[in-house]
Amino acid sequence: MTVAIDFGTTFFGWAFKFRSEETIVCSNREPTCLFLNPDKTFSALGKKAIDTFYSLDPLAEQKKYFFYSQFKMRHYGTNKLSRDTKLKDEKHKK
Repeated sequence: MTVAIDFGTTFFGWAFKFRSEETIVCSNREPTCLFLNPDKTFSALGKKAIDTFYSLDPLAEQKKYFFYSQFKMRHYGTNKLSRDTKLKDEKHKK
């Protein structure tokens, strides 16, 4: 199997193909957004991340979660990226 993922500034997409098949399966473009639970575990990606975050009460619930939009640009100018690199979310939490 061959897999490709494209994280663009505004949208991302993916595709895959089995060696034994001629067909390439592609996703629809999705917004480059990520939604994490309060314990920083994955919750949602793309449009579902946007919908989930904005369905929460902005004063009581949103600040508990992590929502990243266009996160590709948040590390622009960083010379060295690693697993320890911290990015601020939409509410400025690392």
